[in-house]
Amino acid sequence: MRVKRLLHERAHQRRGRGGVPRINIPIEPDRGLRVGWRPIVSPFRDGFRCYKGSLWWTLNRRSIETMLRFVDEHRGFVRHYRRIQFAPNESFFPTILRNSRELNLVTSDNKRFIRWTRPETGSPDLLRSPDVPAMISSGAHFARKLDSRADEHVLDLIDEQIHAAPAHVRC
Repeated sequence: MRVKRLLHERAHQRRGRGGVPRINIPIEPDRGLRVGWRPIVSPFRDGFRCYKGSLWWTLNRRSIETMLRFVDEHRGFVRHYRRIQFAPNESFFPTILRNSRELNLVTSDNKRFIRWTRPETGSPDLLRSPDVPAMISSGAHFARKLDSRADEHVLDLIDEQIHAAPAHVRC
């Protein structure tokens, strides 16, 4: 408890002076004490922002080429992410894409219908037949998470909706 209090005091000292704390202590009571150390040198400056996002994507060739070119041209950025130990890919790729001026992405909508009623489990809800109308009306191109063993009719209902839609909507 003494260590935890000391870390909190240290983190808030910098914040009180108008700076960003170097010590980051996430407030997650059920996960115990976790401490993060903010690096002194960061690639996030001069308007280059850090973004987070899902890894469920639909990308075109231009987006992929932009990412590959960025990685080749910005080795410091890659080195920064190599030091991250937990899920760097949830920020690495969205940061490249959202900061690209040539792509001009203004949304992080990945066109996936996903429901998280219990995010602490780390798993989205299993979608079932009663969820099909919400899936269809969402405008999403894909849905996650479906299991025909848990609901044998859910995929049939989705197929019915797709085949009932006008041809220009099915494309």
